[in-house]
Amino acid sequence: MVNATEQIEKRAREMANEQLAAEMRRGSIFNLRDLFRKIKLRLGEEYYRQVYTTRARKAMLDKHTPFLQMDLTRDGARAVVNVDKARAEEAAKIEQIQKQTEAGIAVGGQEGFTEVEGKLRQLIIDEVITPLVQDPTADRTAIQKKLADFVINHPDDATIVAIFGKITLSMERKLNTLPPTSKK
Repeated sequence: MVNATEQIEKRAREMANEQLAAEMRRGSIFNLRDLFRKIKLRLGEEYYRQVYTTRARKAMLDKHTPFLQMDLTRDGARAVVNVDKARAEEAAKIEQIQKQTEAGIAVGGQEGFTEVEGKLRQLIIDEVITPLVQDPTADRTAIQKKLADFVINHPDDATIVAIFGKITLSMERKLNTLPPTSKK
């Protein structure tokens, strides 16, 4: 599992900046329509940057990937996923995490590693891992939902509280707002 939230934000800002700059350069200043468009974009540059970033972020979250090719200036009608690039980057991230884990380096802000043993280990295998392995259509959202449900259903387990923290009512609401899993 790879958390791409920061990557989505960064990629959305980059895409918005690139396309806004290209849109401001487009056209001739001798054409009145282009001149007015350029003035409008220059005066409202920060506003349009925010609008384009929001469009990109929404499309990336809807498609569950930061690798989109889309025209933000035309309302993002054609959002195309670059699957090969997404898979290559996820594979590189997983490989980096595996190397850090093997070297004993904390990964992504973690302070260490916790190995679950005993009944809880068997519960995780039975309730989370086995159903996901047996479901060939399970995607990242399904995995997150299954893990969130497991954590919510075992709020008093000391190991779960130590790993995930105490689940509050607002956190439970937020976890329950994950998109529903899709069956194909």
